This record gives sequence, C-alpha cells and structure tokens, in this order.
Amino acid sequence: MFNKQTSEEYSIFKFKRKPTCGLIGRNNDWCLVGGNVLVLRTLADDCVRIFHDFKNIYQFKIVNDYSAQILINPWSQKASIWKIEIDSIKLTSPVNILENPINIFKVKDFKDYINKPTTEQIVW
Repeated sequence: MFNKQTSEEYSIFKFKRKPTCGLIGRNNDWCLVGGNVLVLRTLADDCVRIFHDFKNIYQFKIVNDYSAQILINPWSQKASIWKIEIDSIKLTSPVNILENPINIFKVKDFKDYINKPTTEQIVW
C-alpha cells in the first residue's frame, strides 16, 4: 500500500497468486486486497488480518469511510456480495481489546452473471 499523502509504502501480504483487486479506505487508514484470500490492513493498530474463508474475490466497492462491499466471483456458483465493516473505536481503544473490530456478513447471493460470458463491466 502506498500512502499518497505521506509517500510511505506499507507491505501488505505475500500472496501465492497475483491479487485480483484492491481498495484503500477514504481516510488512507485501511486497505483491502483480494484474490485467493481477503486481506485487511489497518494502520491504526498496524495489523494485517487474513480471512482465508473468502476465495475468488473479484472486486471491491467502497460504502463509506469504514466499510466496503466484496464481490465474490460473479460467474461461480458461490457468487455473492459481502460487506466488511471496521469499527474504528474498537480498533483503537485498549478498553475494547477483546472485542472484534471487524464485522463481515453476507449481503446477498449474486447470480446475475452465472452462465454468461466473462466481462470486465460488472453491474452490482
């Protein structure tokens, strides 16, 4: 990850295969990298979180300062849209150290592109 404001470069994760997508939060304080796994890097606590349950990540879409949507391969039977939310208060508060600052949940299945030709333009 490269912070354009400070010109700092941060290492994220060593992938087995090339990542397919990435997204930097609006405040430059977190980023997502997707591919064969989902990786979240948060700068507030200098932490890299790896979510191995998420495979074939195709694209991200920013929702607000601390949340994004995740599109899982729209041509597969597991095509779906998920949402990740980062609780910035829990992330930086030592009182809440045992509480998980990350919430990931399924928004919906996404079957619009199954059995259709591959395209770069996905409407979701």
